[in-house]
Amino acid sequence: MVSLGTWQYNVSEAEAVVRLGLKLGFTHIDAAWGYKNQEGVGAALKEVPRDSYFLTTKVPDCGRLGGCADNYKNASDSLDANLKQLGVEQVDLVLIHWPPATNKGKSLDCHAVQEDWRALEDFYKAGK
Repeated sequence: MVSLGTWQYNVSEAEAVVRLGLKLGFTHIDAAWGYKNQEGVGAALKEVPRDSYFLTTKVPDCGRLGGCADNYKNASDSLDANLKQLGVEQVDLVLIHWPPATNKGKSLDCHAVQEDWRALEDFYKAGK
């Protein structure tokens, strides 16, 4: 598997880079909610069969967002937004982007990680 990252591209650049990468033989596309370019990534992915690539995306943790009232809802909403932005029904791998460990000198928020994980499990069980 050869992976193509999409960080720091705008929407149109992401589309062009992913399109070219797929033509050159890249088989893994790495995207993220926080990159704000997944619409471009998704536009390029629509041009190839779904089984021809492995798709990774990420969800933000509440620590990086400045805190969330509901970690589970934040993760769930982000997961659904990823699918919509990418224009796909499922992804192959989801990562928690910057887990909430020692954010701003604070210790690990185990409850936040558990709620993010619970949302990921529900996403997986739903076949997404």
